[in-house]
Amino acid sequence: MHESAAVPSPSVAAVRARRAVAAIFFTNGAVMGSWAPLIPLVQQKLHLGTAPLGLCLLGMATGAIATMPLAGGLVNRFGSAPVVRLSTLSVCGAILLPTVAPDPWLLFVALLIVGAANGAMDVSMNAHGIAVEQALRRPVMSSYHAMYSLGGFTGALGGAALLRAAAYPLAEAATVGLSFGAFSLAVFRFLLAGSVDQGGSGHAHFAFPKGLAMVLGLLCFLVMMAEASMLDWTAVYLHRVLAADTSLAAFG
Repeated sequence: MHESAAVPSPSVAAVRARRAVAAIFFTNGAVMGSWAPLIPLVQQKLHLGTAPLGLCLLGMATGAIATMPLAGGLVNRFGSAPVVRLSTLSVCGAILLPTVAPDPWLLFVALLIVGAANGAMDVSMNAHGIAVEQALRRPVMSSYHAMYSLGGFTGALGGAALLRAAAYPLAEAATVGLSFGAFSLAVFRFLLAGSVDQGGSGHAHFAFPKGLAMVLGLLCFLVMMAEASMLDWTAVYLHRVLAADTSLAAFG
């Protein structure tokens, strides 16, 4: 009797998982948001013009697009929880790579890796969020995306504060990556079991979207393109064109 009483009921486990997923979304926003203040510094370090920088930044989108379909297959095979764990830690580690890239080619590769890890994290954390929604039997997805936005603001603000304290780009990225990596390790145990959504859709295969799914997909693409443009270029514009200090430009 004592052992069965110590096991959390499914509802308690679902509530804990909701908080864990919210923390993962916050982590994703914070880590990726911390990259924005570093872009002008990396551009200055490698003496990049706007066109070469734009090509390098394209690496992040390329990595994400390449990984997202693969991540869906991994979620279907192993469940979303293991993919969330691996991809979250990968994002926290990969965010250091662009700060140590010695030339534009390796910067592209570094951002390709960051984008690939972020794409896998994006797919898996949303999939796990859906599993938690089903366990709770009520919609909570919008609250996860609110946490992502809050994380992005926190990451940019924290990155700006670190740069104002004379931190080097690598030190800023390492502080963010290690902090949120440790934070993620603390919340992983509250995720639902991988078996919850393992093999949920049977044999997974790619299907080209049609009809309303195509319209919604194009709409999401346009929204994400606008968001990425602001993330990648606002700090550069404030620093290079308006001569704002790098720590101040981070608030863009």
